[in-house]
This record gives sequence, structure tokens and C-alpha cells, in this order.
Amino acid sequence: MKDNRDSMIRKYRLFSVFYDNAFRALENLVFIDKVKNPRLALAGRIPDEKLEILDVCCGSGNGVLAVVRPNHRIIGVDVSPDMLALARRKQEKLGLRNVEFVEMDAGKMTFPDGRFDIAMCWFGLHEMEYDLMMYILRDVNRVLKDGGRFYIIDYENDTNRARQLLFRMYLRVCYPAHVREFIEYDWKSILAQTGFRLDFTERYTISKLTCAVKGP
Repeated sequence: MKDNRDSMIRKYRLFSVFYDNAFRALENLVFIDKVKNPRLALAGRIPDEKLEILDVCCGSGNGVLAVVRPNHRIIGVDVSPDMLALARRKQEKLGLRNVEFVEMDAGKMTFPDGRFDIAMCWFGLHEMEYDLMMYILRDVNRVLKDGGRFYIIDYENDTNRARQLLFRMYLRVCYPAHVREFIEYDWKSILAQTGFRLDFTERYTISKLTCAVKGP
């Protein structure tokens, strides 16, 4: 686990230099249709109520910034100090006092059992090899309240043939083999093994929003 953590820190130290520019390009080119943008879809799913929300593998905070509302208390966790520095600069610029970004291993979180109403993970799980991903999912389950919802946004095959062809080329060039395997995972089974039940899935451009609920 430590080797993977150190590898992720090194990787995102490099990525942090251009990550937000790449994210803006993704939003402007790939997710130009707002109806098919999973980040906006997730924002519409979380009500402006008094909720404590956990953002797992929060990176530079783009997921948090999409969903945060005045009544929320959001904590984003990530192992990369460089990505968290980007997130904190955005938080400071926007004056968000109800958001906190914490350097923490998502598989060994120090939060008490059952603390959070909602958890979310924005394009983070595909980065993990299978065993590490399962380890993280179990810890997310631990820190959620019974009946709490876990929203996962990550890669999915696209229904548009041309876009799917480009997407496959992108995965082959830019990612290791386990990311291509990730897209074929049986999420109903994975969630059941980690203490969740699948509530629903929605497909968006090269992505999917999965909602899981803690408990049977």
C-alpha cells in the first residue's frame, strides 16, 4: 500500500503543474453538453441541506466546488499535497469557509465510524488497482452513516462510436491496463462486497454516475 501511495504522490506532483488546465479543456471539449456533464449531474443530486459530505481522492477540488452549498460541511481528502495546494487556493479565492481539504490516505481515514451523510468520488477510483480500490471502498463505507449515499463518477464506455474509439485510444496511450479493466467491473458485485447496495446508475459522456447506499 505504501508503494502505491508514494507512487501517487510523485505522479500528482507532476500532474499538478498542468492539471487544472487539462480539466478546463475536458469541460470545454468533452463535456460541452451540460446535460451530459456528470459533474453538473452530481451537483443536482445533492440537496442544499445540513449535510456533512466527504470527497474521497478530491484532487484539486473540482468535485467539491461543483456541489458545495451554504448548508454543507465538506471535507476533501487526498494523499497529494501538491493537488491539495491547488484546492486550497481555489477555496481561499472563493472564500469557502464550509470546506476543508485534508492530506489523508483514503484507505486509512482517521474519521470516526458513521460520521458522514454523503460521500463522493470524482474520477478517482480508476487510478487504483483493484485491491487498493476495494480497501478504499470499505473505509468509505465505514465512515458513512447507515443509509448514507456514496456517489461515484468515473469512466464508462460511450454510446457514440466515434467518441468511444477516441476514448479507447486515449486509455491505451495514457493509462496502464488496469484502467481498461476498471471499465468492465461488475459494480453491483463490488459494492455488495464492500457493504453497499447499488441504488442507480446514469450514463454521461465517457462517464457514469453510480449511486450506492450503505447497508443491505
